[in-house]
Amino acid sequence: MDAHVIFAPLIQLPTTPQLLGLMLLALPIGIFFGCVPGLGDKLGIVLLIPFIYGMDPLPGAVFFLFMHVSLHTGGIVPSILFGVPTNGPEAPLLVDGTPIARNGQAGRALGAALGAAAIGGVIGGAVAWNLRKSYRTRRPRHTRLNIVSGGAP
Repeated sequence: MDAHVIFAPLIQLPTTPQLLGLMLLALPIGIFFGCVPGLGDKLGIVLLIPFIYGMDPLPGAVFFLFMHVSLHTGGIVPSILFGVPTNGPEAPLLVDGTPIARNGQAGRALGAALGAAAIGGVIGGAVAWNLRKSYRTRRPRHTRLNIVSGGAP
């Protein structure tokens, strides 16, 4: 099957008003949970489960996905400005980001961190897409389950 046929419905999903509204709502909530030290991705998801419980699966998954994506972006702010990392991935920002911010260039440090996060997200998505394609073409024919059960692929 052609990839365009498979992914055409997914491209049309963000155009629905309900999902677009949930995306726009989840981004600031995720940034809030990322900015406040002590709150994080797991606690944010746990606290918001009661609000998502009655939703259909797709809108709930879209909400949690966009909230999770913006959580680590929000964690950049307190790590650079205050020297308090909110999560493990933000700890290296203390080495470079906090001294730059204390020298009066906080905007430069935040811009560099957000730019690096955006570039890393794009590269990670491209690598994941290519790995998916290569896995599909080079799938192992003998898996552990086939060997144990004696079945042929």
